[in-house]
Amino acid sequence: MKSPSEAFLNDRPYDSYEEYLGELSVLLNLKIQAYLKENKGDYCEEKPVLLVLSGKLNRAGITGEQDVEAWEERIEDRLEMTKLAGDYFALEYVVSKMGMDGFGRMVLALALLASLDYTYRGVFQYLNEDEKKSHPTLELCGRIFREPGQSVFDMYNQIYGRIRDYRILFPGINVENQYMTRELVCDERLLDILLGKNRCIPAEIEIIEGQGKDPLWFRETEMQALESFVEDKKFPIFLILGERGAGKKQLVRYFAQNQGMELVLFDGSVYDRMEEEGYERLTKALQYAVRECVLWTMPLAIQGIDGFEQNLTERFLIYLKDELQGILQLIFVLSCMEKYSPETGGIYVLPLGRMNEQQRIQLWNHYREGYLLEENISIEELANTFSLTPGQIKEALQQA
Repeated sequence: MKSPSEAFLNDRPYDSYEEYLGELSVLLNLKIQAYLKENKGDYCEEKPVLLVLSGKLNRAGITGEQDVEAWEERIEDRLEMTKLAGDYFALEYVVSKMGMDGFGRMVLALALLASLDYTYRGVFQYLNEDEKKSHPTLELCGRIFREPGQSVFDMYNQIYGRIRDYRILFPGINVENQYMTRELVCDERLLDILLGKNRCIPAEIEIIEGQGKDPLWFRETEMQALESFVEDKKFPIFLILGERGAGKKQLVRYFAQNQGMELVLFDGSVYDRMEEEGYERLTKALQYAVRECVLWTMPLAIQGIDGFEQNLTERFLIYLKDELQGILQLIFVLSCMEKYSPETGGIYVLPLGRMNEQQRIQLWNHYREGYLLEENISIEELANTFSLTPGQIKEALQQA
């Protein structure tokens, strides 16, 4: 029978996110103690680090004598009460969005603990003393949360059966050998996400909200082509071609708006002059944009890859198709190439033709509203001389 205090605690929502994280830390310690008790007398290479970690948690007052299953039930009950009270914690949002279970929740909690508190980092230097690992690993999580009677094979299936999800959340995880040590490092952006903040967005990533006041310039046919794929539930990689100022970014922005979504714009121009090295850095940096798309259900638009050689461009498109198409439905690549014939299937090329003279004049006249120009400045001449994006037109008019 529950004591009055236990019943009260279980039947009320969490007062704060910190209280919830504190109870997850207690669960972590209970799991460690249960693991050590079950393996008492046996040699386990992780035992030294678990003893030190449990000791640190105990000294920090993060301890308890409760049964593990009872404590897990307590957390679930209080989370449900918290949701009914209208609150929802960032870590729980990530767990729900990624379709994770209790193991995934504790992976995030352990990574968060190690990333927030530097005093814990030395605890995790156990799997390979030569490499001096300073963060927890998926293997360590698997051993701590290994169920009684669970085989080593099943434990690794629990870990690596969801490796794609962990790669999305932790882009720094090495993927060359799935059984090597994997450090769970929360980068600044993931820390922000798990703590419910919005400070550290990578420089290459822009979140585009809404469509603004600009009309969709003469691209209704192309818009209908994109929307027809959604209606048919077909999602190739969309390669949108057009000269500068053709409206590529505007088209995908309006498309996202019509779908009720914001848009993640990734700019790879900082990498496109570095050939092979730049390509590797591009695909790694892109993972951080993918994480934003997955967590907030947004399409991905990629620009700034025109500096790559054709073979790297083809390789990049194949990478998007093979690696990301199963993760994201809507992927757009915006390019200034005049034409492109993909050597692989699953890529839909959508060329945006040049605007005619009258259309360019309409574009300039739209943006000139509110500006007093000198009498000798001809909008018609400007429209026919310069091929500019809407933003560049605004800047040119401001200077004029």
